[in-house]
Amino acid sequence: MISVLVAALTATITTLGQVAATTGDGALSNVIAPAIAITAPAKRDGASLNLANFGGGAFFTAISLGTPPQTFNVLVDTGSDWLWVPGVKCMASCSNTSSLFNTSASATFSYLNGSAQQGTLAYGLGSVKGAPARDNLTWGPVTLPNVSFYLVDYEDEPMKRQNTGFGDGILGLAFLGGNVSADHSIVQLMTAKNQLPSGIFSIWLNQSSSFDSDDSVDKHGGRMVFGGADPTLYDGNFTFIPVIRVVSVPDYFWGVSLGPVGVKGMLAGSNMDKFKYNAQGYYSVDCKLAETFPDITFVLGGNPFTLTVTDYVGSDGKTCSMGIGTLAGMDKWIIGDIFLYKYYSVYDVKHKQVGFALASNGTVSGHGLPLTDSILAQGGGSGFGTIPTPSNVANRHSWLFRFC
Repeated sequence: MISVLVAALTATITTLGQVAATTGDGALSNVIAPAIAITAPAKRDGASLNLANFGGGAFFTAISLGTPPQTFNVLVDTGSDWLWVPGVKCMASCSNTSSLFNTSASATFSYLNGSAQQGTLAYGLGSVKGAPARDNLTWGPVTLPNVSFYLVDYEDEPMKRQNTGFGDGILGLAFLGGNVSADHSIVQLMTAKNQLPSGIFSIWLNQSSSFDSDDSVDKHGGRMVFGGADPTLYDGNFTFIPVIRVVSVPDYFWGVSLGPVGVKGMLAGSNMDKFKYNAQGYYSVDCKLAETFPDITFVLGGNPFTLTVTDYVGSDGKTCSMGIGTLAGMDKWIIGDIFLYKYYSVYDVKHKQVGFALASNGTVSGHGLPLTDSILAQGGGSGFGTIPTPSNVANRHSWLFRFC
């Protein structure tokens, strides 16, 4: 899942990462994202690839592993760190996946420790079991030899439900403190091998996505750029916020500080009977009432970012649902696709910062200020940010950004 850790907004797809709480449910459309225009050297453009939006909240990318290559659709998740795909031994418990990795068909495959030593990867919802392995990886324009990944032979029921016949595994893009020695992290490995220029990647989610009724997939549901940002997919400039150290999991997440959350008016008042809590952790609400809902402003690293009712309430034509929810046990917030549809996001390993700019909507080209090395250097990162002091009650939280 794509998201950022703060105090806790997440996506409908808080199905995955290693933390929980939720903000999700945004609809996208079948508009092909504009191609990246590579021009002046100072302009931080880079190679790009499409993200497939499955069901309106889970974003997948195609990778291949092995020699010759075997292809998989993996969930993009900024809240976890490992890449994993199912192997042929997972046929029974991985029945919802579309591809299984065949080790005997790859001339370059090996187990990480010389043999299949079992381990477990646990997520906010669901877990898998398997063995660390190595093989060659191709991801869009990037080719990396001898990459570490988990070859999975068991998925539990929550994880199985998330694959639903389209997805095969997960590609973790967590921050990990910018530690380029973490050789199982694709982001850190790409940075160390100079295949992620300037140590950044960026993500745009298509607000105008539409879905084929046969498969609920928009193959142009988003865009990911390696080493830069696409100015046609955002307007204005980026606001950069330093990554903070989250006490419970130091240096792991793309986390930033959350200040006051402003609501101009009341979301419920005396109308609580018109809200219904569902099993997914979200509220459905009377659509007429929803039309009166106010803007909500989140202050991240001292910078305000506003969501209107059309951003955080969605409708299927019959019922309206709020894209804000909760999961038990969370003391952090997660910002997921509801926020990230509206704001194009940049993840900067080198300067330890996250950037946001107002995203184009998928039907009209943006006119963003090109991202340059000097803008990145002046962005406010270049070191870990500090968590606000507990004396200011409104500022005691941190945010996690997750995208998936």
